[in-house]
Amino acid sequence: MKLPYPYIVTALDPQYRTGYFDLQAVQNILDHVLPKNFLEDPQLHLLKNTLPLIAHTPLCEPPFDLHFFLCCRFRQNAFRFFCEMIRQWLIPGKQSNILMQFAIDFAMPDLLEECLIGAQLSLRCENAYEKELIVRNLPSLLKDLRLGVVSPYQASVVLETRGMGYDEKTVLIQESVTQLIKHRPQNFDYDIMTEMQRFLVLCKDDFKKIRGARHISRIICVHYLFHKALKLSLDAFPDRRYISVKLVRTYLKGKEKVLGVIVGLSFLKDNEIFEARHILGAIKTRVPDAQKVEGSFYRSHHSSDATYMMYIEVVKTTGDFTQEELRELKQHLPLELKGRIEQRLNPVFMPQNEEEVMRYIVTLGSELKYVRDVPQVILEFSCQTEEKLEFLVVMLRVHSAGQNSIQYYFETQPSPLECVFDRSKIIGALRGKYKKEANVFRVRVSKSVFLRQDHSVDLYQARQYVAYHLKQIFGDFRDYYGGMISKETEIFSLLRQILGEIAEENHALLENFFFALHPAVMRSLLPADVLKKLFLMILDAEIEGLPLGQPYQIRIEEDSSNFYLLVIAEEESFAQELTGYLQRLDAVNIVTCCVQQTEFPCLGLIARHLDSEEARELWHTLENLLAAWVDKRILSLSR
Repeated sequence: MKLPYPYIVTALDPQYRTGYFDLQAVQNILDHVLPKNFLEDPQLHLLKNTLPLIAHTPLCEPPFDLHFFLCCRFRQNAFRFFCEMIRQWLIPGKQSNILMQFAIDFAMPDLLEECLIGAQLSLRCENAYEKELIVRNLPSLLKDLRLGVVSPYQASVVLETRGMGYDEKTVLIQESVTQLIKHRPQNFDYDIMTEMQRFLVLCKDDFKKIRGARHISRIICVHYLFHKALKLSLDAFPDRRYISVKLVRTYLKGKEKVLGVIVGLSFLKDNEIFEARHILGAIKTRVPDAQKVEGSFYRSHHSSDATYMMYIEVVKTTGDFTQEELRELKQHLPLELKGRIEQRLNPVFMPQNEEEVMRYIVTLGSELKYVRDVPQVILEFSCQTEEKLEFLVVMLRVHSAGQNSIQYYFETQPSPLECVFDRSKIIGALRGKYKKEANVFRVRVSKSVFLRQDHSVDLYQARQYVAYHLKQIFGDFRDYYGGMISKETEIFSLLRQILGEIAEENHALLENFFFALHPAVMRSLLPADVLKKLFLMILDAEIEGLPLGQPYQIRIEEDSSNFYLLVIAEEESFAQELTGYLQRLDAVNIVTCCVQQTEFPCLGLIARHLDSEEARELWHTLENLLAAWVDKRILSLSR
């Protein structure tokens, strides 16, 4: 004798019910999914632990109709998952035609407090071949169905394992984001749906195809949190640059293990550029064999503010990322990225100044006094194109009979320099017999070799490169303006040598520090060990940062002949308050450098030959200037 069902309540409004159809439908589903005698005591309490329940009718001789029945806890899109899985994967390679599908929300208050879903789906098996495929695939399909109707995460895993269409993945992403809003309202508001829509529209279908719904949801959520944090920081301090970075280990379809890098970045100027190559270059400084995963780069710009959200994936050519490499990237990548932001500069239109060229010719001509004098050369940067740097070369030499022309040297000797000859002219003679020949020409060289981390052009290095290859072509000559540059290069090389591994690890910062020294003449006069001390103070300040709640900090050191002072602050505007005062002091004894490539902008100072009283007075004056800067800042924020 069949026992009566417990009390059943459907979610359907009574005015839309057709007799007892809804209740009969639920009872029909339960008849198929519940085991025999399941309603007898004491088995009623087992229902909560048994869900979800899935059943199907027996497999008959084809053709026949196959009916599937489902009873599970209520979950958004569970029925859609149930239908799509059966339609696509019961007979792989065939989109099965659904003869009938039906779902209803109901509850059994006497047994469970939560809402349930009851569903039925019917399709037709046409022939023996289809039946054979059904028999083969049905056990694994039922297993996946039981997993997928329970949670969005399990559904995404199942669909990604089997292969998933765009619509199904989008539904899972939306469901995952909605769950976050529900369970973490303190972190996520409904405006995250705008971030999700932006991501799904901007990233390509190929990107979404090989990445899981859970991973895409994670990228969207981190971008949302980054944007919120950046916006709050920019509202408080709009003149500072902010960078947020998160590393994510994940797998692509096909089980390829990759490292995802999520970046949030604020721009300060309209002409700034930051792309995939900048992120990859920063990663390569710590992991040289890192390579970009093709098609993995995504970037979006929030039109309401100057923030960009980016994502890129990298792999190592020699295996997986080690824990040490991940720690290095986590610690140093934000600062590396900050130093690689490129500035787009407009090309300069500057016609050649013939008067200046003639002055160079006259100056060099007066330097040629003896027959055996080496050629006199002025080498000057002229302009740049998209791919090349161009230098103006004015060369004065003593011309002898049978001597080859400038063009001949370039034509007969291999060189990376490209020559554009201008003119050659005899401007006088030594002892009325030996002619002075003036040659004006331009040389061009590829600029890709001389791009620094932030994609600015290192003209010092480019000029040395050109001078070296000109000597390879013409032999020895006197570089008229090269003496000071040569001395600077010597000091910088010695500084790198005494710093050792520290210089290699902080190469870009060391360059910025050295070439920020003011006045510039001190770059060729200050001893390397003095510069080393100030640079190490900057590194220590970068590691320790600012004390909590302090807008600036002053650090001082001294030795037998020098007084060192370093100021670090929250914003670079503090330097304007100090440099005006410092420039009025003795330029020979006061050397400054302003470095903005660290997390906190800093201004370093070396005071030479000051007694302790003068040093203390300088220190207190700078403290007063900084206090005035803080007051001005507070006043501007209060407005």
